[in-house]
Amino acid sequence: MSTLTDAELTVLGLVGEAPRHGYELARVVDARGVRDWTALGSSSIYYVLERLAARGLVEAVAPAAGPKARVTYRATSAGFALLAEESLAALADVAPVHARVLVALANSPGLPPDDVAAGLRARLDALGEAADALAVADVRTAGAPPAARAIVDYARALLAADRSWTQATLAMLGKG
Repeated sequence: MSTLTDAELTVLGLVGEAPRHGYELARVVDARGVRDWTALGSSSIYYVLERLAARGLVEAVAPAAGPKARVTYRATSAGFALLAEESLAALADVAPVHARVLVALANSPGLPPDDVAAGLRARLDALGEAADALAVADVRTAGAPPAARAIVDYARALLAADRSWTQATLAMLGKG
């Protein structure tokens, strides 16, 4: 069982890559499109850092003297150990699918068939827009580590699978 939230594991991983201050973490999160695949708001980065520090997983490094000096955080040996353990477990984890579309589909027998088809067509449009937005992420992650590129590839594969499933469902309903 995971002892870190996705946000904590993400921040710990970024601090494990290199010591960083909160503002730099926010820049890396933005540059890599982290918010596209996990719930990590800019305002929560410092909160997450504090929680990790309280658990002894990261430690603050005193800033160098200067007007723009910031406290930098680095992973501790306990942080690196838990980062490795939880990351390896997460790689092997297959989470159950809880897509809201499945709830809607389960309720669809009580809806007019043309409305269900219209909803699925609207889903196809939304999937197309999401694919377009992913093209922006391709540009954003061009110089990022290979893992960041793999995240974009994963998102692309999920969108393609969802689009294929939606088209097949429309065809099965005789509305494709």
